[in-house]
Amino acid sequence: MKKILCLFFCVTLLYGCNNDIRSYEYVGESKNWEAVYKYKVNYLKNGDNHSENDMKIKYKGEIEKLANGEVIKVTYNIGAKIGSDTLVVEDVSESFDIGSPGGLNASTLEGSEVGIITVSWGGNYEEFEIKSSK
Repeated sequence: MKKILCLFFCVTLLYGCNNDIRSYEYVGESKNWEAVYKYKVNYLKNGDNHSENDMKIKYKGEIEKLANGEVIKVTYNIGAKIGSDTLVVEDVSESFDIGSPGGLNASTLEGSEVGIITVSWGGNYEEFEIKSSK
């Protein structure tokens, strides 16, 4: 049993070492918002890729101006990654998670793209860039 587990561990380790994993982080801010977008892509040996991404956006303006229950619309365009999300404020002291979890053979980023984030809430509108922090 120990030999089987050891063999499984070695094969898994060797397979993982042969893939090309790249990570990127994009940051930006406006008067009332700051965003951090983390993106990781694993280029597999067979030509496929698997990506993971996560975006956090945080309100940094005067908290009193952002009421609980308020609807916030966020759109993003980063390279080939385009999406939007509608959020409802439940606790303005926390960051909001937006975006998709990624997946197999998703479009990839190479770290040099500039992204555009648009946020609208309560009759307000802000647009700002996020850029690679590396």
